[in-house]
Amino acid sequence: MKRFAAFLVLVMLFPSCVTAQEAENRDKIDRIVEAAYALDGKTEVVVGGRRFNSDCSGLIYGLYSAAGIDLQSAVARYKGDGVKRIYQLMDENGLLYYAWVPVPGDLIFWDNTYDKNGDGRENDYLTHIGVVVSVEDDGQISYIHYHTGRGIMIEQMNMLQPHVYADVVDGKTVVRNSYMRASDAPDSRFQLAGELCRNFAMGYALPLR
Repeated sequence: MKRFAAFLVLVMLFPSCVTAQEAENRDKIDRIVEAAYALDGKTEVVVGGRRFNSDCSGLIYGLYSAAGIDLQSAVARYKGDGVKRIYQLMDENGLLYYAWVPVPGDLIFWDNTYDKNGDGRENDYLTHIGVVVSVEDDGQISYIHYHTGRGIMIEQMNMLQPHVYADVVDGKTVVRNSYMRASDAPDSRFQLAGELCRNFAMGYALPLR
């Protein structure tokens, strides 16, 4: 009982911590989100006249550069691909968290978006990354990411309804979770953005050295 009570306290307190970080970093967040909307629909990642790799981690480097955060240099000391390097940086700085409702500007990490190691099993971790651009009162999340084959896109995720693709509101179909698992990956019962989400990170709060 005591353990459960402690858990409830943490759940209640943590959102206030995120809100405090959001307030402290409002200017950075606004610049990240502004850059995200400017890149929506593009196929190349160019921010402030600087070109970044046209892939998911390149998009993150570009968006965060708009806020004066040089993630690309910061992750150079880690091993692995871009997603794993960014994750290690966030982990080392205590910026990872899991919640039903994140904050605009937050990084999103996903697992099993494709069969990275080619073994046909769902054991592919940290395969994709994106950025939250908006969060509605009902928990609906819009995020931006680099979609292989389609370029930079803003799509949908809802951690309160992770297994729901879409529902009908006032006679209109509303997408709750975009499909995230690659179409050429082996079949899986987990296909949607909310189902494959690993956690979030307050990258904008990264201490600048």
